[in-house]
Amino acid sequence: MSRLTPAFRDVSLRWKAVIIMLSVSAISLLLAVAGMLVHTRSAFERQMEQKLFLLADVIGSNSTAALTFKDAAAASETLSALHSDEHVMAGGLYDAQGVLFARYLRPGVNADFPKAPRVDQQAAIQV
Repeated sequence: MSRLTPAFRDVSLRWKAVIIMLSVSAISLLLAVAGMLVHTRSAFERQMEQKLFLLADVIGSNSTAALTFKDAAAASETLSALHSDEHVMAGGLYDAQGVLFARYLRPGVNADFPKAPRVDQQAAIQV
C-alpha cells in the first residue's frame, strides 16, 4: 500500500473517483457473473435430476409386466430405451425381493450394480 500511495497521491481527484467507480463496477460485475454461474449450475442439476426421475418412472411403468411375468428379455428391452439419453451410463431393475433382475450398460462402461436398491431413496436412481 505504501508504494501505491505516492503514485495515487499525484492523481487528480477526478481520476481517483473514476478509478474507484471502475473498481466497484468491476467487482460488482464479477460477483454478478459468479452468482449467475452458480444459479445456472444448480438449475442444470435440478433439471437433470427431474429428467432422471421422469425417465425412471417411465421405465418402471413399462417394466411392470416384465417383472410380474419374470420375463428378463422384455425387461432388458425396456431398459435398452435408456440408450437414448447420453447421460445415462447404466440402469437396473430389481424384483420385489430386491434382487437384480435386468440391467443396462452403455457400451464401453463398466459399472457395478448394488446387490439391492437403496431403501432411503424414493426411486432406484443412483447419480
